Amino acid sequence: KMKVVSLPAGTDWKAFASVCVVCGIGFTVSMFIAALSYHGIAGGEDLLAQAKLGVLCGSVIAAILGCVLLNKYLPKNNN
Repeated sequence: KMKVVSLPAGTDWKAFASVCVVCGIGFTVSMFIAALSYHGIAGGEDLLAQAKLGVLCGSVIAAILGCVLLNKYLPKNNN
């Protein structure tokens, strides 16, 4: 909107947003932070298991949604 940068030719904001959804797949740091957060507290093992399940479910949802959106909104190459 500020006209500082522009999207690559042949793309639009829907394609850009689709690529952004794929960024939700990264879960390594989330697992590491969860392990540090729940280490040594009462019930920490259960909380860590729940955190890991939540991170993995979020990553799977991001991967599936990202694939669907990319397939729908990325420009098709007609060579």
